[in-house]
Amino acid sequence: MLTLLVFAIVILTFVRWVDRIARLGRMGTAIGAVEQATAAAMRRRRRAPHLQGVPSLPLQPLGRAIYARSVGYVQYVDVSALQACAERAQGQVVVLALPGKFAAPGVPLAHVSAPPGAVRDFDPQQVAQAFQIGDQRKFDDDPRFGLVVLSQIAGRALSPAVNDPGTAIDVIGTLVRLFTQWSEPVAGDDAASDVHNRVEVPSLSLQDLFDDAFTSIARDGAESIEVGVRLQKAFASLGQLDDRAIAGVSRHHARLALDRACLALELPHDLATLRAVAEQE
Repeated sequence: MLTLLVFAIVILTFVRWVDRIARLGRMGTAIGAVEQATAAAMRRRRRAPHLQGVPSLPLQPLGRAIYARSVGYVQYVDVSALQACAERAQGQVVVLALPGKFAAPGVPLAHVSAPPGAVRDFDPQQVAQAFQIGDQRKFDDDPRFGLVVLSQIAGRALSPAVNDPGTAIDVIGTLVRLFTQWSEPVAGDDAASDVHNRVEVPSLSLQDLFDDAFTSIARDGAESIEVGVRLQKAFASLGQLDDRAIAGVSRHHARLALDRACLALELPHDLATLRAVAEQE
């Protein structure tokens, strides 16, 4: 009896292992994993749009630049460490390099400014060390990276060697879902308070987010009527959200996608179909 039980456990474990290996090779599994990581990063950024700093003020003196000391991508910004540096100097830090930005010597990470007559000045090395730089981008604090990865998956699917518009259409649906979640209001209990009053951090640009997500898909799928129709429907759906900023950017990208398709589609019937969809939406 014990032998049969052990044998059954071994068989069950083997079957589950084979099933997991098979799932790893499926494109849907990869898209789902990237969506999950991107959604988590977007939720974190929605709760702390300024990384628990304060919004950057426009048209202000920026102060002295602090430059990157290595080559790579900004993976994490330690706002608490920047706050400590600013408090010691009784000054202000303006963050320029958000997670995902490519850094290299000569690229400013931040600007610092201390008041006249300050006893202590900023330590450039300590400020630079607050920016974690690595060889690769990471999903955790970089919502744009997840959007780029999804767009790249769609781009590979639309390449002549693969010719899989269905995967690109799946990615478009995933992007609509992510931006719908982005548009949802943040509950008061979930919003992170801006506690680092000496560190100014810019917001993510919605235009940049849409460019990361949709521009290459619209370009690579311009010759596909299926992708073109799905893009127009996607932008129309996003335009119906209760978010004026997303609605405006969606209309802009819908026009761009239609313009690209007009240059690429050769069959007049396809072009007429796409125009009709764009007008209806």
